[in-house]
Amino acid sequence: MLLGLAMVAGSGWLIFENKKENEIAGSLSETALLEMREVMDAAPKATLAPKATLAPDGKLPAATPIPEMPTMEIDGHDYIGYLEMPTIGLSLPVMSDWSYPKLRIAPCRYWGSAYDDTLVIMAHNYDRHFGRIDTLEIGAPVQFIDANGNIFRYVVTAHEQLENVDVQQMLEDCWDLTLFTCTYGGAKRVTVRLTRVDAFAAS
Repeated sequence: MLLGLAMVAGSGWLIFENKKENEIAGSLSETALLEMREVMDAAPKATLAPKATLAPDGKLPAATPIPEMPTMEIDGHDYIGYLEMPTIGLSLPVMSDWSYPKLRIAPCRYWGSAYDDTLVIMAHNYDRHFGRIDTLEIGAPVQFIDANGNIFRYVVTAHEQLENVDVQQMLEDCWDLTLFTCTYGGAKRVTVRLTRVDAFAAS
């Protein structure tokens, strides 16, 4: 009986800790996003970073070298922009590169660039990060706004559940945008694949 009570208490503690981490992560992301939007609205685009010059159709001109994605520094971290997923009520900043400490703050770029349709973004399965991306329906709109205000619009095209070591499949499949997180326990990766429908250069 004592062992059973200890297990129940331990389970309750883990739930409490997970909920606390979720709230902290959500709050940190929200703060970074608000600051990012304020800077983007107020600052001349030229002060943010060298701009990728998009054609009217939202693509880079032929034979143009793929530029580095511009970044914006907030609280000592570099961000490449933010994601908007309106059907699940989430807007989230995206860090330029990833580490486990960074993932406790915001989603992170795992690989690639929005400029050549290879962007892969990862996040923890916190409810206020990527914990609900599996509920994005096929055809749901998602958009990514880079640090210069360029807008890339996508639709959800497919859902996958990959092995947690299947890095090559995560990167090799030809998708314009990939979002992924771990299942609880970390055995699998919940993966959402998206296709870009259009893009708009910042005015």
